[in-house]
Amino acid sequence: MPPEGLKTRIDELERAIRDSDDSLQSKVYRCVANVCSYLNAYRQEGGAPGWSEIVEGNDGQPALSMKDRQTLEESFDRAKDG
Repeated sequence: MPPEGLKTRIDELERAIRDSDDSLQSKVYRCVANVCSYLNAYRQEGGAPGWSEIVEGNDGQPALSMKDRQTLEESFDRAKDG
C-alpha cells in the first residue's frame, strides 16, 4: 500500500484528469499505454540488451531513437539492480 501522502497525490491527479478536457485524458492514456508497452517488451525479452527495439512506432521503426532506447534500458537496469 502506498504511503498516505502518495495516495492523496494520486487521488488529486485522478480528479484533475477526470475533470480535464479530452485532450489531457488522451495524453495520459497514451502515456500509460506506452509505459505498458515498454514494460511488456522488457518482460518478453527478459531484459536482454536491445529489448526496447521491439516497441515500434506507427511507421514500423523502433519508437525511440537509439540514444533514448539506451537511456531507457540503462534506467531499467539501474532500477533492477537498485
